[in-house]
Amino acid sequence: MDRTRQLSKITWGKGLGFGDEKVLVLHADDAGSDPFINTAILESLKKGIIQSCSVLVEGYPDEFLFKIRDYDFDVGLHFNATKPDCSDQIEAQFRYMVKKGVVPTHIDSHMGTIFMVPQVAKTYIDFAQRKNLPILVPDIRLSTYKRFKSFGICLEGFRGYKGIRVDDMHVLSMLGGESFEEKKQRFLMFLDTIRPGITEIILHISSNLNWRKWYWEWELFEDPDVLEKLNSFTLTNWKEIWRRYGNASNLQA
Repeated sequence: MDRTRQLSKITWGKGLGFGDEKVLVLHADDAGSDPFINTAILESLKKGIIQSCSVLVEGYPDEFLFKIRDYDFDVGLHFNATKPDCSDQIEAQFRYMVKKGVVPTHIDSHMGTIFMVPQVAKTYIDFAQRKNLPILVPDIRLSTYKRFKSFGICLEGFRGYKGIRVDDMHVLSMLGGESFEEKKQRFLMFLDTIRPGITEIILHISSNLNWRKWYWEWELFEDPDVLEKLNSFTLTNWKEIWRRYGNASNLQA
């Protein structure tokens, strides 16, 4: 039986050997785009507060890539497509990271462009398959499909995708909050809604106090109440997910 079809009948988490646990990938976007973002992500990775990040190869990528290349972190390519025919862009961005000594462990996309232009989605899928890398794609169940559609996110370009998916994904900034305390309470309540399976939570963090909402997201993962709440979840990253996916013995009915 096709592994993807087999896994689609259960949660991806259970299929990959996590059982009925609630599994989180705490993932920071936009590494490399700004020195303050670089600082927040690097510190959080070192402390084990977040498990994964992806690099935007524009802005200040060299500083970040130089600092993390000797660590065994889960670092992906934050693919930035600026045109429908973007095969040359994804190739160049991937090669840039490799040239700087960091081989991406996975690929996701900047500003969700892969969910808006079918041609970009196809390039994204084809390239990842050639490089034998996982990509961020949520499972297309009716509940997630309706929610993403309400946000203007289209999953049609991924209906035929045969690779691994996450059970769900959320962008933390979309929870809102006009103060740190309000954002914290919304996040804690949101964590109560997470179901068994693999959920990626996309973070935008910065050590720059002037970027209030980004700074609050960074502060969240230093907060004792949030850290205590996270103890009830299993934390993982794309390296671990991909390792489990490659091990057929972990696929459970």
